[in-house]
Amino acid sequence: MIEKRKDQRNPRSSASHKNRENQRNQRVSEATSASHQKGVFAGRVGVQQRVLPAYRAGFFDALAEACQGGLSVFAGEPRPDESIAVSSGLSQARYAPARNRHFLRVSSPLFLLWQDNILGWLESWDPDVLILEANPRYLSTRLAARWMHARGQSRTNVTRVREKTRHF
Repeated sequence: MIEKRKDQRNPRSSASHKNRENQRNQRVSEATSASHQKGVFAGRVGVQQRVLPAYRAGFFDALAEACQGGLSVFAGEPRPDESIAVSSGLSQARYAPARNRHFLRVSSPLFLLWQDNILGWLESWDPDVLILEANPRYLSTRLAARWMHARGQSRTNVTRVREKTRHF
């Protein structure tokens, strides 16, 4: 049945898609060869967060220095009733603002979150590695994970990158 699904997919044949695929393959190849240098990852890293608190900005900037392909953080604003001091920006990493749609209060057991334009961010940033918050209440996270798997980033590649950047 899996084979049947693969046959039913319409492969993209546009020149821009092939060019992006070639660029992605080149970055993955460079990441593999550059990963022998301790603390360096040649690919692009995408990080999804509900909010970007001020205290995390330094961490993401330090992580961005170890990502030769760059690091982009996709995060939105907290609810007005939350007391979270958000970062005004990042100096090394790229900040991609999200529009958070909060359903109910964060403290509610029925709280849900949707982040608008997560696919637009993924398509424009085109990360080799995607780090997601593992909160089942964040509905758009599942969409982002499916997008990464659909474009061919296997769990094996993610595991290799995790092993090579374990010291972070």
